[in-house]
This record gives sequence, C-alpha cells and structure tokens, in this order.
Amino acid sequence: MTVQSGKNAIAGTEQEEPDFATRIGSILSEWVIGKKTSEDAGHSCGQALCQALAAIAGKDNSQASGNGTDTVSAEVVRQEEKLRETILECIANAALQRVLRKSRFDNSSQLSQFFTLDLGGEWGAFIETAKELAELVFNPETSGAGVDMDRNKELLKSFRIPFLSLAAKAQTLSD
Repeated sequence: MTVQSGKNAIAGTEQEEPDFATRIGSILSEWVIGKKTSEDAGHSCGQALCQALAAIAGKDNSQASGNGTDTVSAEVVRQEEKLRETILECIANAALQRVLRKSRFDNSSQLSQFFTLDLGGEWGAFIETAKELAELVFNPETSGAGVDMDRNKELLKSFRIPFLSLAAKAQTLSD
C-alpha cells in the first residue's frame, strides 16, 4: 500500500530527491498497515527530511561561490518549508488511510440495498448520495445542504459505516 500525496517533486530538489512525496509515502505505508509505530515512522520521516536538506545544502554551497550567500540561503529555507509541508500532507493522508483501513471488514450491504431498492440502480443518484455521505463523514456538523427532509438526513447517517466500508474496500483494490 503506497500512500499517495498528489504532490510532485519539490522544485530545485529533483536531482537529489526525484520524488520526495513518494519516498515519504513509502515510509508511511508501513505505518498505515501497522508494520511501523508512529514513533518509528516519524523518525524515518525526520531522517528523510535531513537527507533531503543535506542534498539541498550541498547544492546551495556549490552555488554560493559566485552568488550572494543570503539569497541562496533564503532559497534553502524556502525548500525546507516545502519539504516539511509535503511531509505534513503525506502524514494527514496516511492517517486518513489508516482510519479508513479499519472499515474494510464492515458490512456494506445496507448501502448496496439502498442503491438497488431506493435509488433504482441510478448511478447519478448514488454519486450524489456518496457526495453527501462524504460530507457527513468529513464534516458531521453540516446540515446536509442537499438533503431536505430530516428522515433523509437520518437515513444518510445510518449509511456512514457502510459507506466507509465501501471506500476501504476500494482502497484495498487500488493497492
């Protein structure tokens, strides 16, 4: 299972770190599936950051010979901030995957029956329902803007666990 971040390599570090986010994702994948502790994964992320920064600093030192050192050093600071942001993004994504992974064995049949019986097998209607369910999962305080009646809101709430189960199963298929 590889953790995806959606980020490409950081500008200016392509030669030293072809895809820093992929490297961090690989480290965190071990944590997502339970092969690494949070502490071990965090330590590995810190090591990867230090290695990337050392490569950037080496490049910075070679460029500093003819340039103003302050300008180049500011670039190193900017690169460090980008790398840290990439790690934070990857950790947030991995945390979601780890929590979602726990749902893969939950029963999703209730949602499948709803799709067939209540939505008449209409894919567009299910896409809208899935959007509402995702909103409910990520922001439970929302009033369900697309849902008009209280009965429908309660029905959607009852589908939260089956929805997560479907998402977790899809995640497993894509791994």
